[in-house]
Amino acid sequence: MAFATPALHSAANILDSYFANHQFKRLAALIFFSSIANLLFMPLVFLVEAPHVLPSKLFLAIGLISVIEIAYQYPYLWSLRKTSTSVVTSLFSFGKIFTPAFAYLLVGERLTVHQYLGFLAITLCGAFLSLERKEFRLNIAFWLMLLVAVALSAQTVLYKYVFENGGSWASVLLYTAVVQAAIAAVCIAPTKNRIALKQAMVGIRTTGPLLLLGQILTWAGTVTGTLALSFIPASVVNGIEDSQALFVLAYAGILGTTSIQIADGNREKISRFKIFMMVLLFVGTVLLAIPA
Repeated sequence: MAFATPALHSAANILDSYFANHQFKRLAALIFFSSIANLLFMPLVFLVEAPHVLPSKLFLAIGLISVIEIAYQYPYLWSLRKTSTSVVTSLFSFGKIFTPAFAYLLVGERLTVHQYLGFLAITLCGAFLSLERKEFRLNIAFWLMLLVAVALSAQTVLYKYVFENGGSWASVLLYTAVVQAAIAAVCIAPTKNRIALKQAMVGIRTTGPLLLLGQILTWAGTVTGTLALSFIPASVVNGIEDSQALFVLAYAGILGTTSIQIADGNREKISRFKIFMMVLLFVGTVLLAIPA
């Protein structure tokens, strides 16, 4: 289940890049659509498990999870406008080095030596992938995705905390989906964002199926990832997600440049050096996934 998450999310990343660059002028409109879609998909979760009322002590954690889910999408989508999709997904590894520390402090989680080495490999590969080799400086995508990765690391551990303190899988997904939709509704309220949403809806007549597919992939990846969290350590789940870049490259190779110019089109150019770094990133993920 943990490995299903990067496979699904990397396909969604390609579609996110297309819509962020070509369909939605304002990111709030895309985030609002995504939040509403997540809420509409919730009945599928109820087929697997019925939700229950969560203890009041978990409400703060649920609120933080929801805020992070909305907030991280802004720098993430901005990054998709700054660099290629496969590099952006690689940069998700930034900040993941904080996950073991967050997990230790909040849920008392510990890793083995080889798992810590896997985390180190993931972080270093992510750093090399973000370097502008000619100018030898960190580009803006690095700083944006550093913020995203730290936030998502904290979110993963918060999910684990809720699961270990009386929150069921279906209940947590329901509560967070409702809160996220409410936050997204507030973000779309400004006039410019509402106008942008209406303009995007006109274009959806032709790209609607593709947009729906992207939301299904994102939602399915989140569902499988949170379900995996209820069984295995948060640090392992978070680290495994860093194999997304490899899936993006595989999908780009299969899809090529299509008539709708999926993702970055001709901008999706990855050097041999970056492919090597992605392979090392995957090796680090494997080390992380080996049970203690």
